[in-house]
Amino acid sequence: MKQSIAKSVSILSDPLFLATPVPFLLVLWASEDILYSLKWAIFSMMFFALVGVFVIYAVKRNIFTDIDVSKREQRPAFYIFAIYVSLLYLGSLLLLNGPPVLFLAGCGVLLSIAAISIVNMKIKASVHVATVTALIFIVSILYGDMYLLFLLAIPLIIWARVVMKRHTFQEALVGGTMGVILTLIVYVAIKILFI
Repeated sequence: MKQSIAKSVSILSDPLFLATPVPFLLVLWASEDILYSLKWAIFSMMFFALVGVFVIYAVKRNIFTDIDVSKREQRPAFYIFAIYVSLLYLGSLLLLNGPPVLFLAGCGVLLSIAAISIVNMKIKASVHVATVTALIFIVSILYGDMYLLFLLAIPLIIWARVVMKRHTFQEALVGGTMGVILTLIVYVAIKILFI
């Protein structure tokens, strides 16, 4: 029972799944235009889908053991592809005169990938926990107290990753800490440029 609950929490907290509404929320926060936000959210989802398709392809070709890319030695291939897609996304935003808030968020993603890659050389930091923490934290900061309740989900996700033996508690904690620090860096940049 405990394993199945942990697996469900882990699936629901998949970084690509949870990141899907973030472009919409960021653009809506910056522009207050729902249709404009929706347009750029759909555009952003195409790039998320590229990463998802790559991971599924890599699992089917036995490049990755699982869709979580749990083995540390397999992660560099994932990071390289994610960097490539992020650069493609940033270039597309520039070419199409996309929302500056998405460009900053994309730069934040690149910074996050680089930071997690470096940390990953020493410890297998939880990308699940880092991403979920960052996403919940940024939405809570931008949209206020109502979203602070989502912060309670972070310990649940840490528990799930540890119970599934995907990470130790220390690895999950490092991921969560990185999520907070990287979010604060991106948030400060957004605030400086938008206020």
